[in-house]
Amino acid sequence: MEKIGLKTKLLFGAGDMFGGGSMNLINFFYLIFLTDIVGIRPVYAGIIFFVGGIWDAISDPLMGIITDNTRSRFGRRRPYFLAGVFFIFVSFVLLWLPVDFAAEAARVMYALTAYLFFNTIFSVAMVPYYAMAAEITQDYNERTLISNIRLAFSMGSSILCALIPMIIVRSFDDIRLGYICMAVVFGLLFSLPFIGVFAVTKEKANINRPRFTIKSFLQPFKIRSFRLLVMIYVAAFLTLDIVSVLVSYYMKYYMLRPEQTNLVLGAVIISQILCLPLYFKLSKKIGKNMAFCLGAVIILIGITAMSLVTPAMHVIFMYIPPVLIGIGMSAGVSMPWTMFGDVTDVGEFASGERNAGSFSGIMTFVRKVCSAFAIFMISALLDVGGFIRPIDGVDQVQPNTVILFIRLIVVVAPLILLSAGIIAARRYPLSETMHKRLRQYMEVKAKNGGTTQQEEEELKRILV
Repeated sequence: MEKIGLKTKLLFGAGDMFGGGSMNLINFFYLIFLTDIVGIRPVYAGIIFFVGGIWDAISDPLMGIITDNTRSRFGRRRPYFLAGVFFIFVSFVLLWLPVDFAAEAARVMYALTAYLFFNTIFSVAMVPYYAMAAEITQDYNERTLISNIRLAFSMGSSILCALIPMIIVRSFDDIRLGYICMAVVFGLLFSLPFIGVFAVTKEKANINRPRFTIKSFLQPFKIRSFRLLVMIYVAAFLTLDIVSVLVSYYMKYYMLRPEQTNLVLGAVIISQILCLPLYFKLSKKIGKNMAFCLGAVIILIGITAMSLVTPAMHVIFMYIPPVLIGIGMSAGVSMPWTMFGDVTDVGEFASGERNAGSFSGIMTFVRKVCSAFAIFMISALLDVGGFIRPIDGVDQVQPNTVILFIRLIVVVAPLILLSAGIIAARRYPLSETMHKRLRQYMEVKAKNGGTTQQEEEELKRILV
């Protein structure tokens, strides 16, 4: 089996600086940017996130089918990497323009349009990218290595997105100009790596191409392994989204230390990166699903510790929960995508077609819709609680109900989500041994059809 060179692994992995970094930056700061800078009521800001999620219900799976069926001299994935170089930059800058239209409705409409445009470009670039991650190699362990390199870039970008944006913003007397400059810097950081992704990736000539049918939207959900993977993925990433969105409000209005927000976020992400090699080794020994379970338990310990910290405590106690959450989240964000490539093999086994684009489209769609709904609910609760927007740039003291909602959501939501994720992970059937058996079956069948009906039925019973 052909091995992938280190240069290709690194240049390809750099593409996920956009996938991980941009989503984290938006989760960290975009809701509070809309409420505190653009001056939009929390409930309207939540609607913007929710409508964006509904649009993703169309754009992500549709993009999966489009990229699976694209025909060009560059292949079916690479043209979108090239387009991403320009459009990622433009869409990201437009997202952070602090418009000051007199009418709130006009501000809402601009933010909604910019957010929809950004989400569309994210789908155009990242759905083919995630699909290519499943196709760049067929080797079980090499996939895991490439996935971890990719996630290291993603987390490295996330560190920058946690530490640097507010430093750039606050370095300007006009905070609005600061947001524009921040958007330009990170727009370049996210877009330029796609030059390398386009240059080094190669399409596999022998991959079966699916037919364009409406059933392609729902076909991945027929696969049991995929359904369990989606539950694992949503549990981890929705937990991350909820905590990320609330941390700025938590630090600003409860802990009363907004200047520490970037350091708290940095502690989470640095811990994630440092623990990636540990989970890479653990996944080989105990399996990817059990490595996820271990990480989920550590996240819950960190969340519990976070609920016990008060503003009166010494600052050192404020950093213990983020470190624990980061250690656990390292498994939460890495294991689902290392499992993804293996599950697409099950999809090929079940349907006879290599439709990784549809699988990645569904994955990102489910996460975004769930995240959009969760952020809408958070925004609505802030609004119901009586959230007070800054007046003339001056932050206001929030009612006790707002503080209570923030603290409750941070604890209860992860507890429910990660418990469901652990249950799904324990039922996940695709071990390394089972994956090797599946690949051997498919290779033998492709060469001479020398397989038994009993073996095929057993594999379907376990995996499909």
